[in-house]
Amino acid sequence: MLQGILGGFYFGTGGLVRAYSESLQGAIEKANIVNKDLGYIASFTVSYADSEKIKYFFEQQKIKIIDTKFDENVNFKIEIQKDKYNEIENNKNELKFKILENNIIKESYILI
Repeated sequence: MLQGILGGFYFGTGGLVRAYSESLQGAIEKANIVNKDLGYIASFTVSYADSEKIKYFFEQQKIKIIDTKFDENVNFKIEIQKDKYNEIENNKNELKFKILENNIIKESYILI
């Protein structure tokens, strides 16, 4: 009869199951749970005059800005949930800033 020796104890099938269960429980307790949702990587372009307004809007809506490019206008690359993107798209004329252009770059799982 072969049995492993760990810390001076002999483990049979029941002991191994308990040891693995305790290890797994410890790993689960220390794990970080991450919530993701299918959304978009998108770009929004605004004038310099509106750049701080849209930046504030993104912060208030918890929309992550990935990158900002300053050219003739200001382009924000963001991670956004699908429903928020659609809401902005449907209410463009009611916002406190003018969106010159917006595009979906790709679908992506994003942190929420």
